[in-house]
Amino acid sequence: MCDVIEPRAKYQPISLGSPGEDISKKDLFAVGQRFKNLHGLRFQQIQEFLYPRQRVFLDLLPLLFHQNHPMLPGFVGTDAPAGIPDYHPNRATILLARKFSKSFSYN
Repeated sequence: MCDVIEPRAKYQPISLGSPGEDISKKDLFAVGQRFKNLHGLRFQQIQEFLYPRQRVFLDLLPLLFHQNHPMLPGFVGTDAPAGIPDYHPNRATILLARKFSKSFSYN
């Protein structure tokens, strides 16, 4: 999913400045990386407590929101909104979807 660092890693301080001041690109990037690392760590911790079938569902869930396919669970209709911006399922997720529907193909 993403590179996860240790939960107690030491971080460099971020200077947010006073209200009305701009944040530097370096500090903004650091905030984004910390956010991704924290949620990646939480995702790993959640998966440790799930049963195998629950893990499969959790891995497949973003694809179900992204692709409104008639052969996948959760299909509502062709007019239903679907799609997650900048989401690209990996090969393992597409193979999981094909276990549910042999005719599934990701476009």
